[in-house]
Amino acid sequence: LFVCFVVTAHATNMRAEQANLQQIQELVLQASGHGDTTSTDHYQEDYDSVEIWGATANYKWDMTDSLTFTSITNFAKQEKQQSLDVDSGPAPQFIVANESEHTWWTQEFRFNGSSDRSKWVAGFYYLNIDAEYIAGLTDTIGGFNVFGSSPPPFGAGPAPFGNPFLPPADAGLISDLQTDSYSLFGQIDYDITDQLTGIFGLRIIQEEKEFSYTNRLYPNLDDRTVDVNQAPLAIQFPVPSFDFFPPFEDSTSDTLWSGKIGLNWTPNDDLLVYGTVNRGVKAGSFNAPLLTFLTPDQYGYDEEVLVAYETGFKSTLFGGKARFNGAFYYYDYTNYQIFQFIGTSGAVFNADAEFYGIELDIAANPFDDFDIMLGFSWIDATVEDVNVALGLSRDVEPTFTPEYQASGLARYTWPALLVGGDLALQMDFNYASEAFYNINNFGTHEMDSYVVGNARLTWYHPNDKLEMQFFVNNLADEQYQNIGFELSTICGCDERSYGRPRWFGGRIRYSF
Repeated sequence: LFVCFVVTAHATNMRAEQANLQQIQELVLQASGHGDTTSTDHYQEDYDSVEIWGATANYKWDMTDSLTFTSITNFAKQEKQQSLDVDSGPAPQFIVANESEHTWWTQEFRFNGSSDRSKWVAGFYYLNIDAEYIAGLTDTIGGFNVFGSSPPPFGAGPAPFGNPFLPPADAGLISDLQTDSYSLFGQIDYDITDQLTGIFGLRIIQEEKEFSYTNRLYPNLDDRTVDVNQAPLAIQFPVPSFDFFPPFEDSTSDTLWSGKIGLNWTPNDDLLVYGTVNRGVKAGSFNAPLLTFLTPDQYGYDEEVLVAYETGFKSTLFGGKARFNGAFYYYDYTNYQIFQFIGTSGAVFNADAEFYGIELDIAANPFDDFDIMLGFSWIDATVEDVNVALGLSRDVEPTFTPEYQASGLARYTWPALLVGGDLALQMDFNYASEAFYNINNFGTHEMDSYVVGNARLTWYHPNDKLEMQFFVNNLADEQYQNIGFELSTICGCDERSYGRPRWFGGRIRYSF
């Protein structure tokens, strides 16, 4: 019915629409390049910027030989603005722009003490964050103009869903989140025997949050900014549908806790065997989606609670020439916080999850000037009962979590006889099996496995002040994906970003 309505309403403009689309297709063919090369027209000179400044004060007082008081005060402020061509195509369509200002300061008071058989720490921690955020999905001036259509200077022709008298629009959101967090914490490591140490820790947290959010349509008068300083279209053109997301405000006050119980056993100087049970917590917060509908109960999400069981060992072998470490863990999540991409943005939701994993690593120096390191990990992770589509829930894998990972490094150093100093050749690699970039785990969301290898040759001057290096990264020119976005509800497509191809360069470092 919707399609029929659109065709009927714009039947008189069909020829102009087809001509416009043909021009766009010709532009795509001319500008898109070949293979992995794409030309785009998105350029915002002197727009993207990040400005950060801060100050820290650290005071330490040795009250006695076994008791120390420490005060750490930190204040920081960040101002950022960024823009991104959403579709990365050669023709202008949509731009996401955001501007934010974050101010935060922390205060920690800590006491550290020790006795013949114990070490302990206790203290108070305060965190305050003031986060103001503005973002907009801009229907660019001169672009496809799907929100509205008008003659210049506003638009570029007919719009399939728009009103012929409206300018292009920004779907602008404004959000403000105030956070106050207070914590009391303490931990003691107690030597039960000369070989057995018990670890006991506890943290109590009071978390206060205040949140406000609006998402409305604004006339786009400048592609470089999110025009939320203009009157919304719902006011300029009294059409209720333009104010499509009602304003939302809420506040929370939560008492949270985390803790730790552990045992360390050292039967000799070359072996440590340990076991721990940790309860961790990540506070809940609020969603501020861009042009994405959420029900009132979906704006907020709950705290994530993790009970982590881990056992493992750390060992030294062959008279100190090798170190071999291993660990097995089980993570039990309640209200695991998942990020789910919906529409034109994402939101965080809660679901339970279970992770099992093994990690092994070895570092060895089999003979002088030669070092090798190898690492391996396996993880079986499941997020339970995730709503992946309307009326469909199922168990899925968490995002960016390959089942297998491996890494390795070999480095050999020898004297540089002709020029003096030392030369060092290093080869390393990283492997990751398949993983998903979207929690829905559809077939198009899967990223293939990959192996990336690197090499570098470094010369060290005899006085250790000068260092020269030549490197080649991604030796095999592996094509591997590092992130992706599903835009099926917007353009019927996915966007994928890939890592760098083979590249090489050099570095010179001098220490004064």
